[in-house]
Amino acid sequence: MLTRCRLSFSLLVLLLLGTSCGGSGKVAVPPQGLPPVPTPSASNSYQGTQSPGDMWQVSIDHTSNNFSAVDLTNPSAGTVLGSVVDQIGFLGLAQTNVSPPFQPFGFALEIPGQALLLRPGVDTAALAALVPGICLNINGNVTFQFVTLPDQNWEVGTDAAYGSVQVSAIGSSWNFSNFTQATLDSSQTNATLGTGTCATDATGGLVTIPPNPPSTVSATLGVGPSGFFVADQFLARASGTSGAAGVIQPSTSVNASNVVGGSYLGFIYEPNVIASPTTCSADCVAPTQMAAFSGSLTTCQTVPSSSGMCGGAFFNDNLTNLKQASTDVTIELGTEDPNNFGLYKSATVTLPDPAGSPGTCTAPGVAGTDSQSNPTCTLPAIAVVGNPENKFAIFLIAQDTVNNSPMVIDLFEQ
Repeated sequence: MLTRCRLSFSLLVLLLLGTSCGGSGKVAVPPQGLPPVPTPSASNSYQGTQSPGDMWQVSIDHTSNNFSAVDLTNPSAGTVLGSVVDQIGFLGLAQTNVSPPFQPFGFALEIPGQALLLRPGVDTAALAALVPGICLNINGNVTFQFVTLPDQNWEVGTDAAYGSVQVSAIGSSWNFSNFTQATLDSSQTNATLGTGTCATDATGGLVTIPPNPPSTVSATLGVGPSGFFVADQFLARASGTSGAAGVIQPSTSVNASNVVGGSYLGFIYEPNVIASPTTCSADCVAPTQMAAFSGSLTTCQTVPSSSGMCGGAFFNDNLTNLKQASTDVTIELGTEDPNNFGLYKSATVTLPDPAGSPGTCTAPGVAGTDSQSNPTCTLPAIAVVGNPENKFAIFLIAQDTVNNSPMVIDLFEQ
Protein backbone atom coordinates (compact mmCIF):
# COMPACT_ATOMS: atom_id res chain seq x y z
CA MET A 1 0.00 0.00 0.00
CA LEU A 2 1.32 3.38 -0.95
CA THR A 3 1.69 5.89 1.87
CA ARG A 4 1.49 9.63 1.98
CA CYS A 5 2.84 12.00 4.56
CA ARG A 6 0.03 13.55 6.63
CA LEU A 7 0.95 16.98 7.86
CA SER A 8 -0.80 18.66 10.77
CA PHE A 9 -2.33 22.02 10.04
CA SER A 10 -4.03 23.88 12.83
CA LEU A 11 -4.96 26.76 10.55
CA LEU A 12 -7.62 24.62 8.91
CA VAL A 13 -9.40 24.48 12.25
CA LEU A 14 -9.94 28.22 12.02
CA LEU A 15 -10.99 27.99 8.39
CA LEU A 16 -13.65 25.36 8.97
CA LEU A 17 -15.05 26.05 12.41
CA GLY A 18 -17.69 28.25 10.87
CA THR A 19 -18.91 25.70 8.32
CA SER A 20 -22.38 24.26 8.39
CA CYS A 21 -24.27 21.54 6.56
CA GLY A 22 -23.76 23.47 3.30
CA GLY A 23 -24.91 26.46 1.34
CA SER A 24 -25.46 30.01 2.35
CA GLY A 25 -29.12 29.63 3.21
CA LYS A 26 -30.01 32.71 1.19
CA VAL A 27 -31.91 33.15 -2.03
CA ALA A 28 -29.31 33.27 -4.79
CA VAL A 29 -29.51 35.33 -7.95
CA PRO A 30 -30.33 32.81 -10.70
CA PRO A 31 -27.67 32.20 -13.34
CA GLN A 32 -28.58 33.58 -16.74
CA GLY A 33 -31.21 31.43 -18.40
CA LEU A 34 -32.39 29.65 -15.26
CA PRO A 35 -35.59 30.40 -13.32
CA PRO A 36 -35.40 32.03 -9.87
CA VAL A 37 -33.70 29.84 -7.30
CA PRO A 38 -36.13 28.72 -4.59
CA THR A 39 -35.25 29.18 -0.95
CA PRO A 40 -33.92 25.83 0.34
CA SER A 41 -36.08 24.12 2.91
CA ALA A 42 -35.04 21.96 5.84
CA SER A 43 -35.94 18.85 3.87
CA ASN A 44 -34.66 18.20 0.33
CA SER A 45 -34.45 15.29 -2.10
CA TYR A 46 -31.73 14.55 -4.67
CA GLN A 47 -31.04 12.18 -7.54
CA GLY A 48 -27.85 11.41 -9.38
CA THR A 49 -25.20 9.03 -10.59
CA GLN A 50 -22.66 6.95 -8.69
CA SER A 51 -21.08 5.14 -11.61
CA PRO A 52 -22.23 4.46 -15.18
CA GLY A 53 -25.63 2.83 -14.88
CA ASP A 54 -26.07 3.31 -11.13
CA MET A 55 -28.51 5.98 -9.92
CA TRP A 56 -29.32 7.02 -6.35
CA GLN A 57 -32.13 8.95 -4.69
CA VAL A 58 -31.43 10.56 -1.31
CA SER A 59 -33.63 12.68 0.97
CA ILE A 60 -32.24 14.64 3.91
CA ASP A 61 -34.38 16.24 6.61
CA HIS A 62 -32.50 18.63 8.90
CA THR A 63 -35.53 19.16 11.15
CA SER A 64 -35.62 15.53 12.24
CA ASN A 65 -31.95 14.90 11.37
CA ASN A 66 -32.96 11.87 9.35
CA PHE A 67 -32.20 10.64 5.83
CA SER A 68 -33.39 8.02 3.38
CA ALA A 69 -31.42 6.56 0.46
CA VAL A 70 -32.21 4.06 -2.25
CA ASP A 71 -30.17 2.69 -5.12
CA LEU A 72 -32.66 3.14 -7.98
CA THR A 73 -30.69 0.69 -10.12
CA ASN A 74 -30.92 -1.98 -7.43
CA PRO A 75 -34.27 -1.41 -5.71
CA SER A 76 -34.29 -4.95 -4.33
CA ALA A 77 -31.71 -3.75 -1.81
CA GLY A 78 -34.45 -1.70 -0.20
CA THR A 79 -34.47 1.78 1.27
CA VAL A 80 -31.86 2.81 3.80
CA LEU A 81 -33.21 4.89 6.68
CA GLY A 82 -31.00 6.61 9.17
CA SER A 83 -29.82 9.60 11.14
CA VAL A 84 -27.67 12.58 10.15
CA VAL A 85 -24.92 14.10 12.26
CA ASP A 86 -23.06 17.24 11.16
CA GLN A 87 -19.29 16.76 11.32
CA ILE A 88 -17.37 19.98 10.49
CA GLY A 89 -19.62 20.48 7.46
CA PHE A 90 -19.85 16.88 6.26
CA LEU A 91 -22.95 14.85 7.03
CA GLY A 92 -22.22 11.61 8.84
CA LEU A 93 -24.87 9.03 7.89
CA ALA A 94 -25.86 6.18 10.23
CA GLN A 95 -28.38 3.52 9.21
CA THR A 96 -31.15 2.83 11.73
CA ASN A 97 -33.43 0.31 9.96
CA VAL A 98 -30.99 -2.53 10.71
CA SER A 99 -30.16 -4.54 13.81
CA PRO A 100 -28.28 -3.31 15.70
CA PRO A 101 -29.14 0.24 14.58
CA PHE A 102 -26.81 3.19 13.96
CA GLN A 103 -24.42 1.34 11.70
CA PRO A 104 -22.23 3.63 9.55
CA PHE A 105 -23.60 4.42 6.09
CA GLY A 106 -21.10 6.77 4.55
CA PHE A 107 -20.83 10.54 4.36
CA ALA A 108 -22.30 13.39 2.31
CA LEU A 109 -21.62 17.04 1.56
CA GLU A 110 -24.71 19.14 0.87
CA ILE A 111 -25.61 22.53 -0.51
CA PRO A 112 -29.23 22.39 0.68
CA GLY A 113 -31.69 22.24 -2.18
CA GLN A 114 -28.92 22.54 -4.81
CA ALA A 115 -26.44 19.65 -4.83
CA LEU A 116 -25.22 16.66 -2.86
CA LEU A 117 -21.95 14.70 -2.98
CA LEU A 118 -22.40 11.24 -1.48
CA ARG A 119 -20.21 8.32 -0.51
CA PRO A 120 -22.80 5.61 0.17
CA GLY A 121 -20.73 3.22 2.25
CA VAL A 122 -17.15 2.74 3.46
CA ASP A 123 -14.21 4.36 1.70
CA THR A 124 -14.22 1.71 -1.02
CA ALA A 125 -17.62 2.96 -2.29
CA ALA A 126 -17.66 5.10 -5.43
CA LEU A 127 -18.50 8.80 -5.22
CA ALA A 128 -22.00 9.86 -6.29
CA ALA A 129 -23.09 13.33 -7.44
CA LEU A 130 -26.75 14.31 -7.07
CA VAL A 131 -29.09 17.26 -7.69
CA PRO A 132 -32.80 17.83 -6.98
CA GLY A 133 -34.99 16.07 -9.52
CA ILE A 134 -36.70 19.09 -11.09
CA CYS A 135 -37.97 19.70 -14.63
CA LEU A 136 -36.60 23.23 -15.04
CA ASN A 137 -37.49 25.71 -17.76
CA ILE A 138 -34.21 26.88 -19.32
CA ASN A 139 -34.44 29.96 -21.52
CA GLY A 140 -32.13 30.26 -24.51
CA ASN A 141 -29.01 28.13 -24.89
CA VAL A 142 -27.39 27.73 -21.47
CA THR A 143 -23.94 26.11 -21.35
CA PHE A 144 -22.97 23.49 -18.79
CA GLN A 145 -19.38 22.33 -18.28
CA PHE A 146 -18.48 19.07 -16.58
CA VAL A 147 -15.83 16.43 -15.95
CA THR A 148 -16.15 12.67 -16.13
CA LEU A 149 -17.11 10.56 -13.14
CA PRO A 150 -14.85 7.65 -14.12
CA ASP A 151 -14.95 4.04 -13.03
CA GLN A 152 -12.23 1.38 -12.97
CA ASN A 153 -12.41 0.91 -16.75
CA TRP A 154 -11.73 4.54 -17.70
CA GLU A 155 -8.77 4.91 -20.10
CA VAL A 156 -6.84 8.17 -19.91
CA GLY A 157 -5.65 8.17 -23.52
CA THR A 158 -8.95 7.50 -25.26
CA ASP A 159 -11.91 8.22 -23.01
CA ALA A 160 -13.60 11.57 -22.51
CA ALA A 161 -12.39 13.48 -19.44
CA TYR A 162 -14.49 16.62 -19.73
CA GLY A 163 -16.97 18.40 -21.97
CA SER A 164 -19.72 20.97 -22.40
CA VAL A 165 -23.22 21.15 -23.81
CA GLN A 166 -25.79 23.87 -24.46
CA VAL A 167 -29.31 23.25 -23.21
CA SER A 168 -32.71 24.83 -23.68
CA ALA A 169 -35.81 23.41 -22.05
CA ILE A 170 -39.51 24.13 -21.91
CA GLY A 171 -41.65 21.82 -19.85
CA SER A 172 -40.77 18.20 -20.54
CA SER A 173 -38.83 18.85 -23.77
CA TRP A 174 -35.04 19.38 -23.51
CA ASN A 175 -32.97 20.32 -26.56
CA PHE A 176 -29.18 20.02 -26.76
CA SER A 177 -26.60 21.63 -29.03
CA ASN A 178 -22.84 22.16 -29.28
CA PHE A 179 -22.09 18.97 -27.35
CA THR A 180 -18.31 18.60 -27.11
CA GLN A 181 -16.18 16.15 -25.20
CA ALA A 182 -12.43 15.82 -24.90
CA THR A 183 -9.74 13.57 -23.47
CA LEU A 184 -7.40 14.72 -20.73
CA ASP A 185 -4.95 16.02 -23.36
CA SER A 186 -7.82 18.10 -24.84
CA SER A 187 -8.28 16.03 -28.01
CA GLN A 188 -11.82 17.14 -28.78
CA THR A 189 -14.72 15.49 -30.55
CA ASN A 190 -18.20 16.78 -31.30
CA ALA A 191 -21.36 14.75 -30.93
CA THR A 192 -25.10 15.18 -31.18
CA LEU A 193 -27.79 14.45 -28.65
CA GLY A 194 -31.42 13.72 -29.37
CA THR A 195 -34.24 15.61 -27.71
CA GLY A 196 -34.53 14.65 -24.06
CA THR A 197 -37.70 14.16 -22.07
CA CYS A 198 -38.01 15.26 -18.46
CA ALA A 199 -40.52 13.08 -16.68
CA THR A 200 -41.66 13.70 -13.11
CA ASP A 201 -42.75 10.62 -11.19
CA ALA A 202 -42.63 9.35 -7.63
CA THR A 203 -38.83 9.49 -7.64
CA GLY A 204 -38.56 13.03 -9.00
CA GLY A 205 -37.74 14.64 -12.33
CA LEU A 206 -34.83 13.53 -14.52
CA VAL A 207 -34.19 13.94 -18.24
CA THR A 208 -33.90 10.82 -20.40
CA ILE A 209 -31.93 11.20 -23.65
CA PRO A 210 -32.19 8.58 -26.43
CA PRO A 211 -29.04 6.51 -27.09
CA ASN A 212 -26.32 8.26 -29.07
CA PRO A 213 -24.76 5.67 -31.46
CA PRO A 214 -22.67 3.63 -31.08
CA SER A 215 -24.06 3.59 -27.54
CA THR A 216 -27.27 1.60 -27.11
CA VAL A 217 -28.01 2.97 -23.62
CA SER A 218 -30.11 6.04 -22.84
CA ALA A 219 -28.42 8.83 -20.93
CA THR A 220 -29.99 10.34 -17.82
CA LEU A 221 -29.44 13.96 -16.82
CA GLY A 222 -30.34 16.28 -13.97
CA VAL A 223 -29.85 20.01 -13.39
CA GLY A 224 -30.19 21.66 -10.00
CA PRO A 225 -32.00 24.99 -9.52
CA SER A 226 -28.77 27.00 -9.31
CA GLY A 227 -27.01 25.20 -12.16
CA PHE A 228 -25.34 22.07 -10.80
CA PHE A 229 -25.25 19.35 -13.44
CA VAL A 230 -25.06 15.54 -13.21
CA ALA A 231 -25.46 12.91 -15.92
CA ASP A 232 -25.27 9.13 -16.24
CA GLN A 233 -24.22 7.14 -19.34
CA PHE A 234 -23.29 10.47 -20.91
CA LEU A 235 -19.64 10.83 -21.99
CA ALA A 236 -18.00 8.50 -24.53
CA ARG A 237 -15.38 5.90 -23.72
CA ALA A 238 -14.01 2.91 -25.60
CA SER A 239 -15.97 0.42 -23.52
CA GLY A 240 -19.24 2.36 -23.31
CA THR A 241 -20.13 5.60 -21.54
CA SER A 242 -19.32 7.45 -18.31
CA GLY A 243 -21.16 9.67 -15.88
CA ALA A 244 -20.42 13.38 -15.50
CA ALA A 245 -20.67 16.14 -12.91
CA GLY A 246 -20.27 19.88 -13.29
CA VAL A 247 -21.92 23.25 -13.22
CA ILE A 248 -23.38 26.00 -15.38
CA GLN A 249 -20.74 28.07 -17.18
CA PRO A 250 -20.10 31.45 -15.52
CA SER A 251 -21.32 34.44 -17.51
CA THR A 252 -18.06 36.34 -16.93
CA SER A 253 -14.39 35.46 -16.59
CA VAL A 254 -13.38 33.77 -13.33
CA ASN A 255 -10.37 35.06 -11.42
CA ALA A 256 -8.36 32.05 -10.24
CA SER A 257 -6.98 33.98 -7.26
CA ASN A 258 -10.52 34.60 -6.05
CA VAL A 259 -11.38 30.92 -6.46
CA VAL A 260 -8.46 29.59 -4.43
CA GLY A 261 -8.85 32.26 -1.75
CA GLY A 262 -11.69 30.35 -0.11
CA SER A 263 -11.80 27.23 2.05
CA TYR A 264 -13.32 24.08 0.59
CA LEU A 265 -14.67 20.71 1.60
CA GLY A 266 -15.18 17.84 -0.80
CA PHE A 267 -14.06 14.40 -1.91
CA ILE A 268 -11.05 12.86 -3.61
CA TYR A 269 -12.13 9.86 -5.70
CA GLU A 270 -9.70 7.37 -7.28
CA PRO A 271 -11.56 4.25 -8.44
CA ASN A 272 -8.46 2.13 -9.14
CA VAL A 273 -6.84 2.63 -5.75
CA ILE A 274 -6.74 -0.59 -3.74
CA ALA A 275 -7.81 0.37 -0.25
CA SER A 276 -6.27 -0.93 2.91
CA PRO A 277 -8.58 -2.88 5.20
CA THR A 278 -11.19 -0.55 6.68
CA THR A 279 -9.47 -0.94 10.04
CA CYS A 280 -6.07 0.10 8.70
CA SER A 281 -3.91 1.47 11.48
CA ALA A 282 -1.33 3.16 9.21
CA ASP A 283 -1.65 6.18 6.96
CA CYS A 284 -3.29 4.90 3.79
CA VAL A 285 -4.94 5.88 0.54
CA ALA A 286 -8.52 4.77 -0.17
CA PRO A 287 -10.69 5.13 -3.28
CA THR A 288 -13.07 7.78 -1.87
CA GLN A 289 -11.87 10.12 0.86
CA MET A 290 -13.24 13.31 2.35
CA ALA A 291 -10.93 16.26 1.86
CA ALA A 292 -10.32 19.92 2.66
CA PHE A 293 -8.41 22.54 0.63
CA SER A 294 -7.53 26.22 1.05
CA GLY A 295 -5.26 28.84 -0.45
CA SER A 296 -4.50 30.20 3.03
CA LEU A 297 -2.65 27.23 4.48
CA THR A 298 1.02 27.56 5.41
CA THR A 299 1.89 23.89 5.97
CA CYS A 300 1.71 22.80 2.33
CA GLN A 301 4.22 20.19 1.24
CA THR A 302 4.29 21.94 -2.16
CA VAL A 303 3.79 25.70 -1.86
CA PRO A 304 0.96 26.85 -4.20
CA SER A 305 1.09 29.92 -6.41
CA SER A 306 -1.47 32.72 -6.36
CA SER A 307 -3.74 30.52 -8.51
CA GLY A 308 -3.31 27.43 -6.35
CA MET A 309 -4.28 25.91 -3.03
CA CYS A 310 -3.33 22.88 -0.98
CA GLY A 311 -4.98 20.35 1.26
CA GLY A 312 -5.78 16.67 1.17
CA ALA A 313 -7.77 13.82 2.62
CA PHE A 314 -8.99 13.22 6.15
CA PHE A 315 -7.15 10.15 7.37
CA ASN A 316 -9.27 7.10 8.09
CA ASP A 317 -12.56 9.07 7.99
CA ASN A 318 -11.52 10.94 11.15
CA LEU A 319 -13.57 14.14 11.17
CA THR A 320 -13.35 14.71 14.93
CA ASN A 321 -9.74 15.89 14.75
CA LEU A 322 -9.02 18.34 11.94
CA LYS A 323 -5.30 17.75 12.37
CA GLN A 324 -5.81 14.35 10.75
CA ALA A 325 -6.38 16.06 7.39
CA SER A 326 -3.34 16.32 5.16
CA THR A 327 -1.76 19.20 3.30
CA ASP A 328 0.24 17.08 0.88
CA VAL A 329 -1.81 17.75 -2.29
CA THR A 330 -1.59 21.02 -4.23
CA ILE A 331 -4.04 22.13 -6.92
CA GLU A 332 -2.95 24.75 -9.45
CA LEU A 333 -5.74 26.06 -11.65
CA GLY A 334 -3.42 27.77 -14.12
CA THR A 335 -4.90 29.99 -16.84
CA GLU A 336 -8.60 30.16 -17.65
CA ASP A 337 -9.51 29.09 -21.19
CA PRO A 338 -10.11 32.41 -23.02
CA ASN A 339 -13.02 30.92 -24.98
CA ASN A 340 -14.75 29.15 -22.10
CA PHE A 341 -15.24 30.95 -18.80
CA GLY A 342 -14.66 28.68 -15.82
CA LEU A 343 -12.63 26.06 -17.74
CA TYR A 344 -9.00 25.49 -16.76
CA LYS A 345 -7.30 23.19 -19.26
CA SER A 346 -3.78 23.63 -17.86
CA ALA A 347 -4.56 22.76 -14.25
CA THR A 348 -2.23 20.48 -12.29
CA VAL A 349 -2.29 18.37 -9.15
CA THR A 350 0.94 17.84 -7.20
CA LEU A 351 1.25 15.02 -4.68
CA PRO A 352 4.07 13.21 -2.89
CA ASP A 353 6.03 10.55 -4.76
CA PRO A 354 5.98 7.63 -2.31
CA ALA A 355 8.75 5.85 -4.21
CA GLY A 356 11.18 8.38 -2.73
CA SER A 357 14.32 9.31 -4.61
CA PRO A 358 14.83 8.24 -7.28
CA GLY A 359 11.07 8.28 -7.63
CA THR A 360 8.42 7.56 -10.23
CA CYS A 361 8.08 11.21 -11.28
CA THR A 362 10.44 13.98 -12.30
CA ALA A 363 8.61 16.99 -10.85
CA PRO A 364 10.59 19.19 -8.42
CA GLY A 365 9.79 19.39 -4.76
CA VAL A 366 8.92 22.45 -2.69
CA ALA A 367 10.49 25.61 -4.06
CA GLY A 368 13.74 26.35 -2.26
CA THR A 369 14.34 22.79 -1.09
CA ASP A 370 16.19 19.82 -2.50
CA SER A 371 13.82 17.91 -4.76
CA GLN A 372 15.64 14.72 -3.85
CA SER A 373 14.58 15.12 -0.21
CA ASN A 374 10.99 15.99 -1.11
CA PRO A 375 10.09 14.19 -4.35
CA THR A 376 6.69 14.96 -5.84
CA CYS A 377 4.56 14.07 -8.84
CA THR A 378 2.77 16.73 -10.87
CA LEU A 379 -0.29 15.49 -12.76
CA PRO A 380 -1.95 17.28 -15.71
CA ALA A 381 -5.58 18.05 -14.86
CA ILE A 382 -8.74 19.69 -16.15
CA ALA A 383 -10.83 21.83 -13.81
CA VAL A 384 -14.33 23.23 -14.23
CA VAL A 385 -15.28 26.10 -11.90
CA GLY A 386 -18.64 27.77 -11.31
CA ASN A 387 -20.15 29.97 -8.62
CA PRO A 388 -23.75 28.98 -7.88
CA GLU A 389 -25.06 30.47 -4.65
CA ASN A 390 -22.22 33.01 -4.97
CA LYS A 391 -19.82 30.36 -3.71
CA PHE A 392 -17.36 28.53 -5.91
CA ALA A 393 -17.59 24.86 -6.85
CA ILE A 394 -14.64 23.02 -8.41
CA PHE A 395 -14.83 19.80 -10.44
CA LEU A 396 -11.38 18.45 -11.37
CA ILE A 397 -10.09 15.34 -13.12
CA ALA A 398 -6.49 14.09 -13.46
CA GLN A 399 -4.64 10.84 -14.01
CA ASP A 400 -2.79 9.75 -10.86
CA THR A 401 0.41 8.15 -12.15
CA VAL A 402 1.42 7.24 -8.60
CA ASN A 403 -1.64 5.05 -8.01
CA ASN A 404 -2.36 4.32 -11.70
CA SER A 405 -5.88 5.62 -11.36
CA PRO A 406 -8.06 8.46 -12.60
CA MET A 407 -8.45 11.08 -9.87
CA VAL A 408 -11.53 13.24 -9.35
CA ILE A 409 -11.54 16.10 -6.83
CA ASP A 410 -14.94 17.73 -6.26
CA LEU A 411 -15.01 20.71 -3.88
CA PHE A 412 -17.65 23.12 -2.52
CA GLU A 413 -16.61 26.44 -0.99
CA GLN A 414 -17.70 26.77 2.63
